[in-house]
Amino acid sequence: MTQRAFSRKTGARYLKKGNGQRSQRNSVEYAWMKAHQAEFEVKLMCKLLRVSRSAFYAFFHAEPSKRATEDEELVLQIQTIFKESRSTYGTRRIQMALFKQGWSISRRRIGKLMKQEQLSSKTKKKFKLTTDSKHGLTVVPNLWKTTI
Repeated sequence: MTQRAFSRKTGARYLKKGNGQRSQRNSVEYAWMKAHQAEFEVKLMCKLLRVSRSAFYAFFHAEPSKRATEDEELVLQIQTIFKESRSTYGTRRIQMALFKQGWSISRRRIGKLMKQEQLSSKTKKKFKLTTDSKHGLTVVPNLWKTTI
């Protein structure tokens, strides 16, 4: 098997640029940098972790996005509905309850927020009959006859 060269002619891309986890990774790096700011220079940490200083400072001074603030409010609504239902409502029933309150949100988004908050609904187990006493077989006598 020959190794394929990465070039514009073959249509291959530079692998480090297309990393979908980059923004999530940066937030972890920024948190680590913030925690170790007293020990190391920000300039040096940025150089070693390959992030820009302006992005590091912008990350902590930026206001939360509209989606993040909406999610915070939504999580509070989901938690109250979940507690009122005594932990029995799943995403479908919570979606209906939120719809009655004026929210129009997908079940997938509700599910992600519930997972983030570690909320999972309790399901009732169906009663299962385990003893079949209506049979024509002979019943074996109790030879032990002592109570334990």
